[in-house]
Amino acid sequence: MLLLFIGMFMDIISATLILTPIFLPLLDKFGINTMHFGLLMTINLGIGYCTPPLGVSLYISGARVHKNLLYVSRAVIPFLLIQMAILLLLTFCPDIVLLLPRLIYG
Repeated sequence: MLLLFIGMFMDIISATLILTPIFLPLLDKFGINTMHFGLLMTINLGIGYCTPPLGVSLYISGARVHKNLLYVSRAVIPFLLIQMAILLLLTFCPDIVLLLPRLIYG
């Protein structure tokens, strides 16, 4: 939830550079795989990037199709719901995320 909230107000790269050193030491203490967390962090911040009030993607797409922010925000709601469902699936089923790395690296 924190990463979604931060993604609404910060750029993805800036948030990653600021938050990764904060969260990285906590991952070992809670037994969270760093690759799993990295993917979840990227998805969370990406979803936040597409949500109001400061969704940069909304402003760019609205300017591209000559529509206002309210129109674009309503149009993106179904896609946000799908993204949230995928985020929940990947959060609570880490084996989906880690399947390929485990096959390759053992």
